[in-house]
Amino acid sequence: MPLEGIGPLWFGMGIAEVAAVLPSMPEPRRFQADPSFPETLGLEFGTSPAEPGVYAYFVGGRLFCVAVDAVHGPQVPLWGRELTACSPADLERFLLQAHDWG
Repeated sequence: MPLEGIGPLWFGMGIAEVAAVLPSMPEPRRFQADPSFPETLGLEFGTSPAEPGVYAYFVGGRLFCVAVDAVHGPQVPLWGRELTACSPADLERFLLQAHDWG
């Protein structure tokens, strides 16, 4: 749901809550999300350290952003359309039309 969450992840969740709803991705790895913003923590979730599928970003211990790896991540649907692994031009057209629906 735009601006609320993605799949089982909801913006504002704590780190432990995010880890609990991603049991099939048991290999979280912490990383510095951006040296310019040291308060931002990134976590990679995947089936192995070499295959991260979901990147979760936290400020103050609360989820505020999610990115899904197009190769190793889960499929992400929006209004019945799979967003992962489609062409960027196709995705842009879909999102521009979806914006008009809202």
